[in-house]
Amino acid sequence: MPKIHRDKKARAKMLQKQLEFVFGPQEENPNLAIYFRTIQDRISEPRVYRSRAIYKDIKFETITQLVSKGVRRNAETNQLETIVNEDGKELINYLASANHPDNKKNAVGVFFNIQSGGTKQSDITDVNVFSFDFDFKPKNPKKLSVVPEEVQKEWDVYQSNPTEYIEEKKHGFLKDNDGVLENFMIIETANGFHLYLKNSGDKNIEQEEYSRFLRSLAKIFKESWQNSIDTSVFDKGRVLRLAGFYHLKNEPFLVSLKQLPEDKTGKSMEGWLKHFNVELIDKSELKTKRELIQETKVDDDTGEMYVEEKRKVTKKKAQTDLKVTENIDDEEREYIAREYFGHEAYSHYYNILVGKEKPELSKPEVLEMIGMIHPVHFFDNDELLSTNFNCHFHHDEKPSAFISYFEKMNQYYYNCHSNCQSKTTMKLIAEASNLKFKQTIRLVCKLLGIKLVRSEFENNMNEKYSENLSFIYEVPHRIEAGEFSESLQKYFSGTRNRIANTRLRVYGTLNSIGKKQFYEHFNYDGHNYFFVSFSHLAEVSGNFVAKKNKKGLSKAFKYQIYEEVLMLQILGFIKRVPFSKIHPKIAEKSLLYKEQIEKQNDGSHEEKLINYYYIPDFEDGLMEAEKRAQYLDSKGFQRSKHLNKTSIISFLGNEIAEEIFPEDGRQIPHKIKEIGDQVINRIKEEFERQKQDYIMLDSIDFRGIKVHIYDEEIKKKRKKQASKTEIEKVLKSGYIESFGGFKKLKTNQETRKKYGIPKTVKGQFYIQED
Repeated sequence: MPKIHRDKKARAKMLQKQLEFVFGPQEENPNLAIYFRTIQDRISEPRVYRSRAIYKDIKFETITQLVSKGVRRNAETNQLETIVNEDGKELINYLASANHPDNKKNAVGVFFNIQSGGTKQSDITDVNVFSFDFDFKPKNPKKLSVVPEEVQKEWDVYQSNPTEYIEEKKHGFLKDNDGVLENFMIIETANGFHLYLKNSGDKNIEQEEYSRFLRSLAKIFKESWQNSIDTSVFDKGRVLRLAGFYHLKNEPFLVSLKQLPEDKTGKSMEGWLKHFNVELIDKSELKTKRELIQETKVDDDTGEMYVEEKRKVTKKKAQTDLKVTENIDDEEREYIAREYFGHEAYSHYYNILVGKEKPELSKPEVLEMIGMIHPVHFFDNDELLSTNFNCHFHHDEKPSAFISYFEKMNQYYYNCHSNCQSKTTMKLIAEASNLKFKQTIRLVCKLLGIKLVRSEFENNMNEKYSENLSFIYEVPHRIEAGEFSESLQKYFSGTRNRIANTRLRVYGTLNSIGKKQFYEHFNYDGHNYFFVSFSHLAEVSGNFVAKKNKKGLSKAFKYQIYEEVLMLQILGFIKRVPFSKIHPKIAEKSLLYKEQIEKQNDGSHEEKLINYYYIPDFEDGLMEAEKRAQYLDSKGFQRSKHLNKTSIISFLGNEIAEEIFPEDGRQIPHKIKEIGDQVINRIKEEFERQKQDYIMLDSIDFRGIKVHIYDEEIKKKRKKQASKTEIEKVLKSGYIESFGGFKKLKTNQETRKKYGIPKTVKGQFYIQED
């Protein structure tokens, strides 16, 4: 790993040569403001810090002496101003220190504006140089909606040995373009080169002319290398990396001055075009090709936003709008019956469509049936039968939509290569007809001559959820009437004598979700079960409590929602269903969802779990919750310490822990049990020795407690002294209270009086429970 002070003089010398080539010698323009940026390299959404230094103040004796003053843009005046701290001092940035390679979390790359005047395109007053940024890292297939075979192959080669791949590309570029490179200053970066040509002509150049010149000049490089040019550098406000500093996005790479041309005087735009024998692209030709379409993007390397001009593409929409058919006649219904349900597994649907059985189906059966029918039968759009057609939901450059049958889900989907969301047949009908979901089901039933009926199961579930939701509104009155014990108030609401909090809202939200998601063949213990992600639950609950930041709901609030769900499970108000008991069809769908979430890798552990819940009748849950709340209160349960499976096993036993964490497989860790049993014996010995009703925790000697560990060197178990941290972990786990017959209390006015504890004695103590 390189050190920040290594070769500090040589690095400073490279930096001086780079800045002098761009801005000229210090003595010629001493009061010039040079703008720098430090950009966090090792995070997905980098933060950008702007600063500036006056040219005469820059010292080049050592790289660590490059100091700048922080600046920010005044929103009212749109001018850059020096940042001043509360004590009135200007914010100073030591750029080399911020660029330290050993900084794992907040490492920054160091950049500078290559033109003079400011940091934005509109600020630039002087164009000092013309530059090209060659990046040889291939396109990442994950960022493309359609991945050509050659792109995937190139990426695989790169992934096998990135360093060797880039080095070969650099060598090939220098060799192939040797004849045109002698006039450029070359700065070597981690993934390629930055090339600079000195401008000695007019410095006040408009952005369009600047971009036009560089696009014309790009022809001097071999055609095979032109695709490696980052065209975003054609923005006058673009920043590039400084020589002498490290590129820290992956392995540290020292950005270096590779070549300084002998002639540093430069030429004008016209002079360089004549020198390289290149014709300037005509303005009309330029506009014809791109018609000045501008798109704002974020640069992967620097995190900077920039505007890219792109060729305008004439796109066309589908020839006709999606139109839901007004009628499906008997002949069409018979065709649908033979085509999709003409086998034993779905004979019930076949018989209904051909009139052999009563045309009565429940909502889940209607949804299953419609999913298995090709969408074309519900629309007057024959193009739906084509292999590809122009998408009906956006303007298409070329046909990108298609209908596919997903065998695992046993249903058809409307798909689009342009990243439109896939749509089931039912959703497609709803969007095309601008109907709500219930209205769409009624429309489909009318088209197929089906009568929508409710089963007894659906009626029972509707009744349960309606009663549960009404009980939620009654909770405050029930508390006032004394129906809730103080313990249940504490654990159901989070605080004593108060019920209006997130936990109750989460319970209400889960009820609402459960009411919308019930299917007769997806039931457990007589109740429907349903899946809900913690992100969705947090988003819905977030409507009630302000827990959002600039990027949306915070991870802390999402985790709070996860804890609220666990508390509701512990109390028995909601139940979790073992995944092995989930219907195979919905289990398959869940695994696909989990795979999709894991690919996103957003760092939320709970979100990657597949959790299905059911909600009992509120009154049944209330009776169970009273017993558990009072028991937890008597044992000193604390949400902040004991909301994990180990503690729940300790407090409530294996059976309830398995109910809360079904098929989890975790038990009380052997180390906690082994240390815990010895701690219990020490407490018992202390009670026998002191012969009093309480034992202060600080008075118990826990020295000499040992635990078995597996020693890799000798390949067998041996005993070792338990550390203070390990013992404290056991004391907090709830194991002692659950298996030792003790209760832990804190000294206060009430407990001192009850157990006769002197005022001079403070801390926690144990009592023996009856």
